[in-house]
Amino acid sequence: MRPNIYFKTPKSAGTSVLQTLDMLGVREQGAKYHKIGTNGFVAARFNMAADDYSKPQEWEGEFEQNAFLWTVVRNPYARTVSAWRHMQTVGAFRKDLSFQQWLRYLYYDWYGPLETDEELARAFAVMRGLCECDQDSSELKGKRDRPYMPNCDCYFNVNSHSSAWDDSFLFHRIPTTHVTTPRGEWTMKRMCKPRKLDHVIRFENLQEGFDELCFHLHLPQTELPRIFPHTAEGNPVRPDGGNSSTDYTQFYEGDVDIELASFLYRYEIETYGYEFGK
Repeated sequence: MRPNIYFKTPKSAGTSVLQTLDMLGVREQGAKYHKIGTNGFVAARFNMAADDYSKPQEWEGEFEQNAFLWTVVRNPYARTVSAWRHMQTVGAFRKDLSFQQWLRYLYYDWYGPLETDEELARAFAVMRGLCECDQDSSELKGKRDRPYMPNCDCYFNVNSHSSAWDDSFLFHRIPTTHVTTPRGEWTMKRMCKPRKLDHVIRFENLQEGFDELCFHLHLPQTELPRIFPHTAEGNPVRPDGGNSSTDYTQFYEGDVDIELASFLYRYEIETYGYEFGK
C-alpha cells in the first residue's frame, strides 16, 4: 500500500470509510488521529482543536510530500443540514433551535453577528445556551473566548462537525501572531492555501470514488457499509432530514439561508461546482 493521508471530512461517510479501512487492515488497532502508522497510513482529523493551531503534526512536512492525499467532499448545502440534525440528535445543539438559527449561529461564531440578526443570535447563543446539557458555565466565564461556551464539550463538538474546508487541515497554515490566553501562550496559525489533493471522492458517488481510491492505493475493492448516526445513549437513529436519501432543500426557507450557507462554505462550493438544489 502506498503511504497516504485521509482527511476525514465531517458528515461525509467518514465512519463508513474508516470501518472499511479497519477491515482491510489499513488503519492499525488503537491508531490515533494524525499519527503515522507502521504501514504508512494517517487518518487526519478534519477540524483543528486549539492545540492543533500551535504545533505541527508529525505528518506535516516530509511525509506529506511523499504521501497520497485524499478526502471525501459532500455538497455543503446538504452537509450542514446533516451536521445540524446530528448535533441535535446527540444533544449538542438544542432541539428547539431551527436550521435558520443554526446557520446564523455559525456565522455569529465564525465572523461576528449579522446586523439584522444580532439580537436573535445573542438570544439563543448567549442567554439561553447552546446545548441541552444541564450545566452552569459561570465558573468558566472569563476563561473562554466566547461567553456562550457551555461548561461541556458541546461547543467544540458543534464546531468540529460544522467546519468549512478553509478552516481545516485541508489548508496549509502559516504563523501569524503570538497570543496569550488563560490556557497559555501559543502562536496562532492562519490558513493560507489549500493542500494539493491526489484524490477527492464525491459523497454523491461514494462507492465509485472509493473503488478508484482502492486502485490507487493497491487495495482490494471493497463495498462500503451504510452507517446511520446514533444518539448520545448509543441508540441508532435515522434523522428525518440531512441524510443522503432526504431532500436537504426543504430545510432552507429563503434566499438568506442559501446566501449564508454559500458564504460559510464558499470554498467547497466554488471549487467543486456545487449548486443549491442540484
